[in-house]
Amino acid sequence: MKNNNNNFLVNITNIDKTYNFLKTINYPAIIALEGKCGSGKTTLANNLQDKLDLTIIPIDDFFLPPELKTKERLNEIGGNIDYERIFQLLEKIQSGKALSYKKYDCKQNIYIDKKLDINKTILLEGVYSYHQYFRKFINKLIYLEIDEALQMKRLKLRDNYNDYINKWIPLENKYFEKENIKAKADLII
Repeated sequence: MKNNNNNFLVNITNIDKTYNFLKTINYPAIIALEGKCGSGKTTLANNLQDKLDLTIIPIDDFFLPPELKTKERLNEIGGNIDYERIFQLLEKIQSGKALSYKKYDCKQNIYIDKKLDINKTILLEGVYSYHQYFRKFINKLIYLEIDEALQMKRLKLRDNYNDYINKWIPLENKYFEKENIKAKADLII
């Protein structure tokens, strides 16, 4: 086990399995890294970036701004992310035109320009990274499992634990169940 800057322990076997899986993919490729909140997606992506030629695009950069959070939108499966902007970005990446995008910073409620260094593999990291609206751009899906006890232990270390429990986990669970994400995965770790 390896200790990282998020105070999580990362299973070296999971890093190796994912690394070996990614090495078998024909490039260029867009890979979705899914899993419930707290499962270690960001930590795994950061560890893989050290070993592979990856461009990581966090789904967290595409949270829905307040002005788009209508009741109807939030009732949609995965409606709490700006899936239209993700679609546009992936479309530009496939055509070789994406060099930057607007990251939404939900703490400051502003958009920030984020430069992209496009590598052979794009890793779309986070819950909703296999959303049906832009799924056609995704070449492979990796699903990271976590049991509920460990998930709760990890989430309690975060500042916004109650938001996870009361808002985000119910939305994520609805998405995972309705879309049957785990069953669609090319690799489950």
